[in-house]
Amino acid sequence: MTRFFSSNWVNQIYSVIPVGVRATNPRAEPVNSLKMLFKLYVHKDDGLTPIHIAVLHGRDETVRFLIFKRADVTAVTSKKKNNVLHLACTRPSGNGTAILKVLLPVVPRDTRITKDADGNIPLFTALYVGNKSACQELLSYAGHEQMRVQAGETKDTPLHLAFRRKDLDIARVFVDHGANVDAKNGEGQTPLHIAAERGEDNLVKFLYLCKAKGNVADNEDRTPIHLAAMNGHTKIIELLTEKFRVSVFDRTKDGSTLMHIASLHGHPETAMALYRKGVPLQMPNKGGARSLHIAARHGHSAMISKLLEKGEKVDATTNDNYTALHLAVEFGRPNVVETLLGFGAQVHIKGGKEQETPLHIAARVDGGDKCASMLLKSGADPNITMENGETPLHVAARHGRLRIIRLLLNDYANPLYKSKDGETPLHQACRHGHLRVVKELLTFIQRERGEVEVNKYINSVTSKGESALHYASRLNQKQLEARGASPDTGREIAKLLLDGGASVHSQTKENHETAFHYCAREGNNDIMKEMLGRMNAVECQRALNKQSAKGWSPLLLACNKGHYEVAKTLLENNARVDVFDNEGRSGLHLASEQGFQDVCGILLQYRAFINAKSRVGLTSLHMAAQKGYTKLCLFLIQEHNAFVDVVTLKKQTPLHLAAKSGQLEVCKVLLGLRANPDAADDHGQKPIHLAAENNHSEVIKLFLKHQASLASSSTKNGSTCAHLAAEKGSISVLEELMKFDKQGVISARNRSTDATALQLAAEGGHADLVKTLLNAGAVATDENRVHHFGN
Repeated sequence: MTRFFSSNWVNQIYSVIPVGVRATNPRAEPVNSLKMLFKLYVHKDDGLTPIHIAVLHGRDETVRFLIFKRADVTAVTSKKKNNVLHLACTRPSGNGTAILKVLLPVVPRDTRITKDADGNIPLFTALYVGNKSACQELLSYAGHEQMRVQAGETKDTPLHLAFRRKDLDIARVFVDHGANVDAKNGEGQTPLHIAAERGEDNLVKFLYLCKAKGNVADNEDRTPIHLAAMNGHTKIIELLTEKFRVSVFDRTKDGSTLMHIASLHGHPETAMALYRKGVPLQMPNKGGARSLHIAARHGHSAMISKLLEKGEKVDATTNDNYTALHLAVEFGRPNVVETLLGFGAQVHIKGGKEQETPLHIAARVDGGDKCASMLLKSGADPNITMENGETPLHVAARHGRLRIIRLLLNDYANPLYKSKDGETPLHQACRHGHLRVVKELLTFIQRERGEVEVNKYINSVTSKGESALHYASRLNQKQLEARGASPDTGREIAKLLLDGGASVHSQTKENHETAFHYCAREGNNDIMKEMLGRMNAVECQRALNKQSAKGWSPLLLACNKGHYEVAKTLLENNARVDVFDNEGRSGLHLASEQGFQDVCGILLQYRAFINAKSRVGLTSLHMAAQKGYTKLCLFLIQEHNAFVDVVTLKKQTPLHLAAKSGQLEVCKVLLGLRANPDAADDHGQKPIHLAAENNHSEVIKLFLKHQASLASSSTKNGSTCAHLAAEKGSISVLEELMKFDKQGVISARNRSTDATALQLAAEGGHADLVKTLLNAGAVATDENRVHHFGN
């Protein structure tokens, strides 16, 4: 080795090691062997080998020597995964190129297309630093392979990247080495798309000389001329149309023309250039929107002025009959609204399914007061109606737009006006919980028309008979709080209405419900207390026990919804617990059916009758058992002495209903409390029969463990559990039954037809069950009473 390793070479390699490393290295003295030097330094952080360092520091002679001594030219750095070609490409063009010339003949072929941690091949690195000569050297070896490599999420080719960097010199190099000038990246764009989008006329001219295609569409159906129009590059449009012979009439997937695109991005000069080339102003897209509508939506007033000056119609409509004025108001473009009004836009055109005018739209959008003011000053009628009969004041009240309401009222909007449903703006404000709007409307009526009119206004009812107090009473507190409203909003609105003379006795037309019913349904206890606080004991009792068309008092509604506090308030104010609805259900029935134990408890404290029956004989225990409320069943029986075996008109006990519904835990509890499993209803069905009929095998298992003889019990028509299960095709039930009495299940016959379980299963077409019974030993030749099967 010493023949080829002079002290000059050692010093040359040694000199490229960073001074800081040499200073801390115990072998910092002159080195006398190459092997020792190679072991001396590998950078711990970046994994740099001596040849990496030599390349980075531009020591081409050292690189040659290390290659001669078989240094690993395929090694990559640890963090960035750069190979020697990547590092060489970061050097200045002269020195870096010299090193590349040394490296390229000796590195493996695939090193040229090996990507670093950032996904870059050496060619990309050279491009990013603008190293033209390095690009030329790299492409002299396997150039076609390198030109096909794509970079990043956009999957750009090297030529795309050169165009993004606006580097014409390197672009020429790539084209000279076979780059496809019409290659598409991941977005479907060619280099011409990039040049057109960025307005680089030199690059566009270069591509023209390279005979690039000018009408290639990207993934969004956009050609280069579309991108030029989008960015207002009029000069590029001229080049594309004159040199590339690109058509100015191409359209995107949604039917937009170049005029639409220029209007979308607010480029009036580009639009006029297109107009001069014959692009029509009035061409609609698929939605019927013209360039005027697009410009209005995006707030380009200068663009609109140009379009209108060239003859576009200011009141042109979309497929939904919206004008540019509608859209400008919708998207909060007051500058455009002013421009359109200046060109004579009509303010009363109705658009959309709801047939709303621009003023209606201004009344509902956030920040619409500026547009509303301009519309009113331009003659918009504040009392014009939509399809549903609502005025702008209705809409503003619904959305809580106080400023617009003041504008409308000052411009003679009529707050007494009713929609087709009979709603006033006050109804809308109350329904949506806009306290300040309610105050504004009532104050206005008081000031302009006096107290008598205020009272009439407050008690005005809709076509369904609902007053403003009804609407306030059904406010949802959670929704109000989610919107940021105060928890007291509903009560404050109700207080305003009551102060103005709202009637608490007013009933709706169809259901005959008062505001108390609405409060009970929604759980608005504060509003209910506000109403009760203004009544004496007699009035309270009469109001709280008033029944709706279905026979529901406010207490029944509160019990059905589980509103404990409301129920408590009602009971404290003499609401009766013995009120029954049209089906004979009391509040206790309804609370039990829904499982509200706390509500049941307070009802029983106020002496609700625990064993009261509905019209069909159901008690609260029946309902709790049927729905599976185990704890409630225990509560009713153990603490309030509910009858365990109480029967309905059909003679069904709570155990019957629990078994029928498959409520296993309730069945366990009832049996534990000595409920009678032998109780039969008017069809002779015991609880186990109902469980079998409804395929509840676990309940069957429970009953048989409790009393095995139930397996052979039969109904009035002579059917056992096995017969019922066979008719329904319930394999799991039959399997449980056979665990207790296999032979009885197989051989038992119905007293009416003398049919076996096998015959009933076959008649019902339950093939799997038939197979199960045959495997268990059932006889296929058994006959029923009429001597043929399936009868």
